[in-house]
Amino acid sequence: MKEVSIFINQVGYRPQDSKTVYVTGKEKGDAQQFTVANVKGDIVYTGNLCETPEDPAVGEPIFTGDFSSVTASGEYKICINDKESFPFKIAENVYDDVYYLSLKYFTEARCGQGIC
Repeated sequence: MKEVSIFINQVGYRPQDSKTVYVTGKEKGDAQQFTVANVKGDIVYTGNLCETPEDPAVGEPIFTGDFSSVTASGEYKICINDKESFPFKIAENVYDDVYYLSLKYFTEARCGQGIC
């Protein structure tokens, strides 16, 4: 998969969370909108891309889009022109794996300590 500059929370979102996509001006091209599609490819939401204030540290324009109104649980991707984001999930338990994997890391990363 070719890496594109469409930035989302790859872990996912809870249904009630604020959801924002960020895209570079290069990836945006002349597109004025983005779509949210489910894994079947069905478009479930279309939103506008808005330019953020210029930040010299970034070196190029950044655009944002809000898709907080997408609240149905499922797996989705953001589409802009012919480019797609990595897939992400919307679910109440979307952060459960992050919690368990973090605890597992801290358990296994201990140096010189046996596991009781």
